[in-house]
Amino acid sequence: MLKLTAWYPNKDYNWEYVQRLKFKAIADPRWPGWWCKMALFELGVSFLYADLDTVIVGDLPEPSRLTMLRDFYRPKLAQSGFMYVTADAADVAWREWIANPQKIMKRYRGDGEFLRDVWAGEHGYWQDDFPGKVVSYKVHCQHGLPEGAAVVCYHGHPRPHQTKWASHK
Repeated sequence: MLKLTAWYPNKDYNWEYVQRLKFKAIADPRWPGWWCKMALFELGVSFLYADLDTVIVGDLPEPSRLTMLRDFYRPKLAQSGFMYVTADAADVAWREWIANPQKIMKRYRGDGEFLRDVWAGEHGYWQDDFPGKVVSYKVHCQHGLPEGAAVVCYHGHPRPHQTKWASHK
């Protein structure tokens, strides 16, 4: 399975984050910040994507369909911090994106909102398809790493390096 992340150097996410994730990093200067993630869809292939603030702590689940995160606080919303994207879904997102990136960046607060609209619920959720495998550091790890967890998603603060990369128990 092709494993990708988007990397834009900044004060929070340095090269150590890329190395720890062990995913291939794509850096694309065409679009700022997290929007550089959109370059991944141009490849036209299926891929597993993880934001740099994702820590792999076990064996990764292998979905067979487009799979997004269920928002940890607003469960009716999909998020894009960890997703499996099929080649067909990548093509749909890329065609929509490349038609007018500037307009999309003005309309949406982030790529997650954009992808949620583009795919309009035509996806699964990690938490439904692989219960207990994908967890939130803030929501699930306050008393240690849950047994069976494979992926820890950080969103906001603290950052993974501030928590010993989710290795504490």
